[in-house]
Amino acid sequence: MNAPAQAKLEPGVYPGIPEDEYFSWKAVSNSKLSPMAGKTPLHCKYAMDHPSEPKEAMILGSAVDTLVFIPTLFGERFAIAGQCEAITQKKAQCSKMGSMRWDRRLESQGRFWWICKTHGTGDIRWGLPDAITILTPDQSSTAYAMAKAVLNDPGASVLLAACEHTQLSLVWHEINNPSLPGLLCKARLDGISTELKTIVDLKKCQDASPEAFARSIANYGYHRQAAMYLRGATYHEFDVQNYVIIAVEEPPPHAVALYTLTERTPCNKQIIQVNPSPVEYGNHELMRLLDLYERCETSGEWPGYPSKPVPIALPAWTMAKMERE
Repeated sequence: MNAPAQAKLEPGVYPGIPEDEYFSWKAVSNSKLSPMAGKTPLHCKYAMDHPSEPKEAMILGSAVDTLVFIPTLFGERFAIAGQCEAITQKKAQCSKMGSMRWDRRLESQGRFWWICKTHGTGDIRWGLPDAITILTPDQSSTAYAMAKAVLNDPGASVLLAACEHTQLSLVWHEINNPSLPGLLCKARLDGISTELKTIVDLKKCQDASPEAFARSIANYGYHRQAAMYLRGATYHEFDVQNYVIIAVEEPPPHAVALYTLTERTPCNKQIIQVNPSPVEYGNHELMRLLDLYERCETSGEWPGYPSKPVPIALPAWTMAKMERE
């Protein structure tokens, strides 16, 4: 399906949509709901009205995603900065990294001329197309090393090879409350394999060990994202039952771990009971947040914290410390 104009955004499956265009679509995503998950609708509304610039971690993650899933487009979406070409008052080349690029090549050297923000003034037109993101040489080398680690991992490579679609954008209509009209939702799937009935999601992290990454899942709402992506895929009749995260560490040696969010785990060694899967937790939280979001959008009211005093308890670790003492 062709890319929709924002005014005509409709449910559909949209392959090949650039990341910045997808982000511009006015539909509900997991990241849009996230400020409400830990705080309030007021924080959600503020985040929507005051979008922030992409952080370095997001830029690196996007570079790794591109190298793994659509490597042929890396050169169209990223540029690796060079040292600033300006000459300082001390007759030496500026030591800063360039953040802007002259839109002509240096004819004698066959390369672009980079300039830092301090020296990027005057009559010369500096800049890059809006669709291109600038990486530092360190960011670029890290992204390539992380992508190589993922592509060389035996388990990850099998999952990736089985994906018929990558970087697939979905839009669907989510009706959570029959008394309300519903919400237009969106998701961007890294990879999907109908053969394995699996959605594949690549995540950059600092620590991919089970204990640390479980915290990352909870802190960043990956369980809620998994539930939302599965709902979107099911809406469009993709036969998917599993959601697997490929976690790759940013620090060397860029270790890779695979985690499924759709399987239940035992509560204890006797396996008498099992915990709900992360996706089951995520779906429960997602339904609550979608309902809250739609009520706020319908009413135009985005409340913050309660205006009356409420009881507050110390965290569990404090109570345990007091008992030990």
